[in-house]
Amino acid sequence: MAYIGSPTPPVIANVSDSSITAAKLATDAVTSVKIADDAVTAAKLASGAVTTADLPAGTVLQTVSNTGNTTVSTTSTAFPGSEVISVSITPTSATNKLLIIATGECSIVDSTNAYSAWHIYQDDTTDLAQVYPGTSSAIIIRVAAAFNFTMTAGTTSSTKFSLYLRKGSSGTTSCSTDGSDYGISVMEIAV
Repeated sequence: MAYIGSPTPPVIANVSDSSITAAKLATDAVTSVKIADDAVTAAKLASGAVTTADLPAGTVLQTVSNTGNTTVSTTSTAFPGSEVISVSITPTSATNKLLIIATGECSIVDSTNAYSAWHIYQDDTTDLAQVYPGTSSAIIIRVAAAFNFTMTAGTTSSTKFSLYLRKGSSGTTSCSTDGSDYGISVMEIAV
């Protein structure tokens, strides 16, 4: 007696590993829907496949840092003061943001006002930010300075950021880092 109904279903053969090659697949046969979330790894991406332009806003693209503890002393109130430490960065886009973080500590010797002046300079010419820690008393004190400053890069050329120290008042005799730790970091952030 003849079979009545649908045609006989096809026989599914076991496919061995590596038997289906790229040449045997139709163009666009494999879509992103057919690829498991954990199947694409960094090792499977071509060099340069993901560029900084592909990254979302807020991504830290690069960070440069420098730290030190060599003693830096000054008896001057003149700008910019004595360079304590610096770092250079080459932004990938002029429209990205730069976050500058710097810290320092110093001893102040004075006769009437104990103030230090800390500055962040760009390319040794532009005074970006400053703090004046100290006291109006005649005393020897130790003070700390900390900066968090954000700006638009404005360039794709190398640019230098420096932490400077000077006397914050004419009554201050001297300021010295006295071997304490200090540092500066600059992060480029995608916009």
